[in-house]
Amino acid sequence: ALGVAGISTLALTATTTLTQSFAALWKTQNFDDALYTAGIGIAVAVSTHTQLKVEILDTYKNLPPSTTIQKNDVAVLMAFVYKS
Repeated sequence: ALGVAGISTLALTATTTLTQSFAALWKTQNFDDALYTAGIGIAVAVSTHTQLKVEILDTYKNLPPSTTIQKNDVAVLMAFVYKS
């Protein structure tokens, strides 16, 4: 398999961070068979050790394993993060 990935983070304020990511994975025997993921998220500090994070993750499989499985999936993730 062959893969590439990238992530970037931008501090909007002292308590707010914006993140974006992209990844691609290709099968070396068939470059038409690929998996792509892209995400964007925001994290807001609730206190000095906690964050509330919301992220949208888009996953696309060019050749799904079955015709009953859709190629694209979008998920909304929410997390309460504790940092020590």
